[in-house]
Amino acid sequence: MKVFTLLLLSCILLTCGPTEAPTATDLPTGGATVSGRVAGGAGEYITLFYASRLRGNLNPDGFRTKGMRMEPDGAFHFTVDQVTEGGNYALRLKNGFYPLILSAGDVLSLTLDPTNPDATIIAAGTGAGKINFQRLDQLDLDYGYIVAPDTPVAFAARADSVVAAHRRILETVYAGDVQSPVVTGASNQADLEHLMTQTPLSPEEYSYLDQLLRLRRFTFTESWLSGMADDPKLAALPIDGQAFPPFDDAASVRLNHINDFRLANGLEAVLTLEHVKDLSRRSDTPLTYGDWRERLWQDSGDWNTNFLRENFPDNIYTSYYSALAGWMLTMGQDPGQYYARLDPAADGAFTARLQQFEHLLERGTRLEQGLEADSLILDQPELRALLDRYAGQELLINFWSAEFAGSSIVDDIPLMQDFQARNRGKLAVINICVDSLRHKDLWAARIIDSDWDAEHYFVPIEGNDGLLNDFTARNLATFCEGGASQAYIDAQGTIFQEINAPFYKLADEIAREVHP
Repeated sequence: MKVFTLLLLSCILLTCGPTEAPTATDLPTGGATVSGRVAGGAGEYITLFYASRLRGNLNPDGFRTKGMRMEPDGAFHFTVDQVTEGGNYALRLKNGFYPLILSAGDVLSLTLDPTNPDATIIAAGTGAGKINFQRLDQLDLDYGYIVAPDTPVAFAARADSVVAAHRRILETVYAGDVQSPVVTGASNQADLEHLMTQTPLSPEEYSYLDQLLRLRRFTFTESWLSGMADDPKLAALPIDGQAFPPFDDAASVRLNHINDFRLANGLEAVLTLEHVKDLSRRSDTPLTYGDWRERLWQDSGDWNTNFLRENFPDNIYTSYYSALAGWMLTMGQDPGQYYARLDPAADGAFTARLQQFEHLLERGTRLEQGLEADSLILDQPELRALLDRYAGQELLINFWSAEFAGSSIVDDIPLMQDFQARNRGKLAVINICVDSLRHKDLWAARIIDSDWDAEHYFVPIEGNDGLLNDFTARNLATFCEGGASQAYIDAQGTIFQEINAPFYKLADEIAREVHP
């Protein structure tokens, strides 16, 4: 099965005739603009959000999700004041998800048509080259074939061949060599020529893509190693280092950020493979494919710390551990094990962001913001009393978990606020966080941090078994099933569970759906 290089490309279409590229006029220093049109998108709501590489969604540069209703012709325009360099962003509509990689100075123009996802993706404007390059058919991957359990020599030959071919395409595109056989012999010759002539790669884009392709060799090997460990016939074999890519210090030091999750995953793969090699060298008995999973984590914390310090720039080290600390912090866990590896004197945007969020977890902050009131903490009788206050009205209840949805639901806050404004006087909305009592501070921090101005309540899961049975079949307080769920109560008091994408709708639309 093919795995496309650009995230969720089946949802994306940037047509061959993009809108006219905007200019960089008034672009903030370090910022970017994303604009364009969506076919059939008149009046629809669109958001631009940041997708952190680990759960938590703490953007180091203070970005907050932006949202707007598109113009009658489907036009939209977003300005990001401060871009997290090379970070994962995305546009989202009701029926589409459009991932982007943004860099400071990007002025992107996109034409989107969710009805035709198979068309070629072409973007226009500054920074479009890296998008168009990653959409090339040549970068499609048959991932299962590449990493299938096999002899080390056979696997290495496949992996090396793919990486070499992709890097050859990159070099050709960057050089703008339209006469190269790589171009003239390609079935998508027109796409390649358009990329080279209309959206040529800048040196910064080339560097980013080069890093991405180099690190693929490590991620391929990590996946292959997992497959070998899971294959009963191969698990007992001693690990053969022939399949492992050589660690190139010079190439790795060029890694100037890990904001793109694929770069971060590549770095993780480097750490895994180099640790496996080191364990193999130090082991009294051969390390097998079957036992590396368990033995891999022996002293890995200190080993990773030392390896990162010795082989990568300080900003990579700080970003790596700051992201892990942020992940734990925003899941309501103790981040101490990662804080301990950060330099207290490190002057980084991410470390400052962690300190800011940590302050919001303090009881005093909740008290100042009015989120410590007992009236906001509900048990079953109090929840029933709250709902009785809305008797005779249409009501939408947004149930969410601070631990398991806090990192994603904040992306929908502009949409939810737009929903409330459009339906004011027709339908009321309340937000109820259902979580462990120890996450009450996390609930408050998420609300304050996101400027989420709405009606909020907190229901501890302790002692409230079965409270949600009438409203949802989902267990919000679990990692896989958790998240958010919306229930609708009509004016007659009938409860309807699991309303699909309610925040994109008007109250009348929801009523028609539940009462067809």
